[in-house]
Amino acid sequence: MTAVTVEARLYYRAKCDSCGFDYEDPTGWGVVAFEFPSDAVAAATDTGWRYDVDAAKPLTCPSCLRCDECGDHPAWVGGPELDAHARVLCAECDPATPSTPAPPPGRKPPGIALVLINGGGGR
Repeated sequence: MTAVTVEARLYYRAKCDSCGFDYEDPTGWGVVAFEFPSDAVAAATDTGWRYDVDAAKPLTCPSCLRCDECGDHPAWVGGPELDAHARVLCAECDPATPSTPAPPPGRKPPGIALVLINGGGGR
């Protein structure tokens, strides 16, 4: 029998400060432990978590993120895209999100067909 050496090690994992959810590897490996706290935070923020050292709850998972403008859940954002914005915005509040303009009064929106059904059987 081969001797087995066991030693105690300290590892870090990212955990949402709002709901307590543990960061899980996006490739399906489950909860991941890191040797350094900065690595745990970096892995989480690269997949849509928000880290704000000045917030009451600094590490927030995507499910708990709220739009800074309206309070609703934002669209998924992450990594450099999130770091570039001072605020988290949902698709409706983000001015960069393209929207379909309303049709002029009296006109139907594009892509909707009007179907008439003749129930009288006549021509």
